[in-house]
Amino acid sequence: MKKESDNKLLEDVEAIVNNLGFSVVEMNSSTNRNRLKINMVINSPEGVKIEDCSTVHKTVFPRLEVIYDSFDVYLEVSSPGIERSFKDAREFEIFKGRAVKIMHSGHNDWDLGLIESTENDEVTVVIEGVAKKIKYSDIHKCKLDYLREVQKS
Repeated sequence: MKKESDNKLLEDVEAIVNNLGFSVVEMNSSTNRNRLKINMVINSPEGVKIEDCSTVHKTVFPRLEVIYDSFDVYLEVSSPGIERSFKDAREFEIFKGRAVKIMHSGHNDWDLGLIESTENDEVTVVIEGVAKKIKYSDIHKCKLDYLREVQKS
């Protein structure tokens, strides 16, 4: 479960990151004495390059230093990785159109599919050509399947 301070951090920078053409996938923080360490994972439909992480860092970091002026702020910006494990339901919207491996109730193995759409409490995943609606509460695990996307290209 997200800490309230992480939700506040997300509120402080999400609009800035979105204006740069990226989505904030995950943001978490930890403090040690007067040091605030922030880890941010960003995404774009076109992918995320090192230069993109640098641009987001250079844009967001000064804002964080102003907001959290009583802390020595450390910011790390990264991409989601090729087999990111989903941590919450909002990631299905962020990664709409992407290939995933999904394990859900009634299945003992991974289903390979493509995220088609999201709704309040469920996601539609195309598995073997069939669109299946799966409630978020029935999903045990979900990961990006970048290698399968590359193989199709």
